[in-house]
Amino acid sequence: MNYALITGGSSGIGREYARQLAAKGWNLIIVSNREEDNARVAEELTAQYGIKAEPLYADLTETDAAEKIFGYTEQRGLKVDVLINNAGMLLVSQLVNTP
Repeated sequence: MNYALITGGSSGIGREYARQLAAKGWNLIIVSNREEDNARVAEELTAQYGIKAEPLYADLTETDAAEKIFGYTEQRGLKVDVLINNAGMLLVSQLVNTP
């Protein structure tokens, strides 16, 4: 079964991407650093659209976040066909000073 993986998928624009994909029948992996929100959105979309939605907590500021997400999909045999890389961070600083 094929999936769309959406980072930042539990709120804002990412959540709307998730909703629109679910409405088209896509199964989802909803990734963010808001564990409870991920679970709630996954449950709502599953109930409303009859798709499968996997909530996945991940802190994308961690250097091994991509490997953890990939490992999650591999362990569960989830084939990701669409990536919406929507997560971001809000920093008010000069880019040169950002680690």
